[in-house]
Amino acid sequence: MGLDVCQKCGTQALGEATFCHKCGARLAFPENVPTQQKRSAGARLPLNLIGWAVVAAIGVLALLIATNVVTIGSGPALASYVWKPISQPMGFQTTEDLPKGRRIGGFAQAIREDARIWEHQAVWTGKEMFVWGEGGAGLYNPTTDTWRKVSLQGAPTGRRYSVLVWTGQEVIVLSEGSEGRPSGARYNPTTDSWKPIATPSMVTSIIDATAVWTGKEMFVLGYGGGLYNPSTNSWRSLPIEGDPETGGHRVSVVWTGKEVVVWGGVLWADLSIQNVGARYNPDTDKWAPISSVGAPTPRIDPMVVWTGHEMLVLGGLLQPVPNPLNHTGDPLMTEAYYANDGARYDPSTDTWSPIPPTTLLPKFGYLLEDRAVWTGQEVIVWGTIWPTRVNACASCSSYQLGHVLQLVQARFNPQTGIWSPLPSEG
Repeated sequence: MGLDVCQKCGTQALGEATFCHKCGARLAFPENVPTQQKRSAGARLPLNLIGWAVVAAIGVLALLIATNVVTIGSGPALASYVWKPISQPMGFQTTEDLPKGRRIGGFAQAIREDARIWEHQAVWTGKEMFVWGEGGAGLYNPTTDTWRKVSLQGAPTGRRYSVLVWTGQEVIVLSEGSEGRPSGARYNPTTDSWKPIATPSMVTSIIDATAVWTGKEMFVLGYGGGLYNPSTNSWRSLPIEGDPETGGHRVSVVWTGKEVVVWGGVLWADLSIQNVGARYNPDTDKWAPISSVGAPTPRIDPMVVWTGHEMLVLGGLLQPVPNPLNHTGDPLMTEAYYANDGARYDPSTDTWSPIPPTTLLPKFGYLLEDRAVWTGQEVIVWGTIWPTRVNACASCSSYQLGHVLQLVQARFNPQTGIWSPLPSEG
């Protein structure tokens, strides 16, 4: 028998949970457990949330660096995939520096408040990786394995929710803003300086928005949509006729070199998950529908990459599961079913073909955080997930996850249609 049992219903604890997974009551030690053992075990109960979030973020950074390494030559082979550690990030606030008083109840909110790198965005500049978010900003050079701080003088405000693109010369950042309106600026990594950009009137919020660079303009879609041209510092609206049914809420987007392909998302009317899409041509300023025959099942936030001729859609949230212990109403704290399959879309033929399921992607759990990158030959997937139920305090807003964090790591070759594991060493 473990150290923790529920005094209210007598249920044995799951792993090192603090609250009962059955009734939600706080767990207690059996009476015959020595005080010292209670103290030592109690010290192990809280999960290191800060460490998890930082490790998750740094892992994604290491993945990007590893991907950059393996693209040398004709293409990556199995033996080419080697994990290499990177230096500790610089330019980000510590947990003590982050603003306080933002808790709205719920475990996910607590993680965001306590982690120095959480929900950050990153783009590759050709030389360095630009990382941006609420905790600050930094540039990482894989050649020298060094970080340098990014000046925040003139940077956008309200960095918690942001979209960003690399133009070839500058990083364009559009953030939620501190006054309820998007705030944007352009960053030059050579001069370490920012320039303000015009405020879009057609984009009302950056929460759950997405953006891509078309070679000339920044395409933004979320709570409204528009295109920003840095050469004229001006915005233009997207046409309404033929636009995605979801209106751009939590959609997946890729740039093909000619069109922006938009797929999936959530329908505002009833919050239903969709599996339809559309294509936008910035030259003609027109939308065109894409086929839904053979498209993936409806899902939210799948991993999406562009291979050069196909859009690959992998994984994603299928359906939240009602959680009686989730009294705060935070949807992120609900158990969920995830897809472990996908599909590939060819815009030249407007057709979908299936991607087989794999046991390397999880089908159930909490707080799945995964990323995918294209190497030129394969998709590399890396992320983390808690596989077990969230145990909530029945009378407060505290949460504790049972069991341990699991890594999600895999690679998929679209030419062979085969999933393979990534090396775990490193």
